[in-house]
Amino acid sequence: GEFATARSLLQAAAAAAAAAGGRNIGEEEDVCGRAEALVSLAHNEVRYWDGRRDWSGVEPLRLLLDSSAAAAELLRSRRRGNGGADDGEPSAGPRGREGPSAWRQLLARALTTRANGCFKAGCVCEPGSAVQETYFDEADLRLREAVALLPGANVQALGGAVLVSGVTSLCRAHSLERRTLPFLDQAYKALVQFYHAEAILRLAVGPVNEKSIYTHGNLAELYLHNLGEVLLGLLHFRQGCIVAIRVFGAGHANASRKLDELAGIFSSARWNDFARDVSSGNPELVEPEMLVERLGQQGIPLHGANLPRVASELQALSEPHVGGAFWPTLWRDVGLAP
Repeated sequence: GEFATARSLLQAAAAAAAAAGGRNIGEEEDVCGRAEALVSLAHNEVRYWDGRRDWSGVEPLRLLLDSSAAAAELLRSRRRGNGGADDGEPSAGPRGREGPSAWRQLLARALTTRANGCFKAGCVCEPGSAVQETYFDEADLRLREAVALLPGANVQALGGAVLVSGVTSLCRAHSLERRTLPFLDQAYKALVQFYHAEAILRLAVGPVNEKSIYTHGNLAELYLHNLGEVLLGLLHFRQGCIVAIRVFGAGHANASRKLDELAGIFSSARWNDFARDVSSGNPELVEPEMLVERLGQQGIPLHGANLPRVASELQALSEPHVGGAFWPTLWRDVGLAP
């Protein structure tokens, strides 16, 4: 969570890699090393802003936008130099027997961090403005490019790209909602993308990983604020907090923010015992059965009017995109009874 220190170190590493200019190492390794430094710098900015969520304009996002764009251009230029042929791509390390090359994954990460900066920029523009649409459109374009690099691959880079696609869709839904325009189709598109991302991430790296903090967190926001499904929202919020603590520890900025947000929800409902458990770094103590009981005591419906469409959208996702084991294990982890 020491983002300022990391920023300085990564800026120095990127500058050193650029200055080396391939003098001491092979050209492919040089390009990929420079790109890796820039992608790491951009990812540090993503983590920084995700832990704060208080950027007020595009300019504070400049380092994120510029470093990710520079990384992508470096890797694209290298590909153009190889004539665009796959068998001429640098591998940025040993190429495995199966799966996409590390070079493809690195370019996908660069494109995804650029898209992350674009949707963040779009969120602080005037809703419906040409500038906002330009940022959202570029985010979608970069993400399509990233996904196309990794066809059918169950790797974390693909899960990350699908996750950011979902956030971009959610931002579009929020923009429509602020203008009192129909937004539910965009919200359901985001819902499907978040679950698709979670399925890929679980196959790639398991259920406890940094990006799954945000699949659960964004699903919680969708269910609570857009779809009116309170129980599903609280269960995903709880699971996101559990994953955040296991990945980062409760004291990390990106985990503590999630804990504070969930504790705030419980406090506003005067569920102070739940708020204390979450604030102390123990969200798992708020058992799903306790949430069901507490909602019932306050006369809050466990399911809302949108549940049938939610079920329909998830059924459609199941057929082509996720394996049969995904849903039972996901619902078990989240705490939703069969």
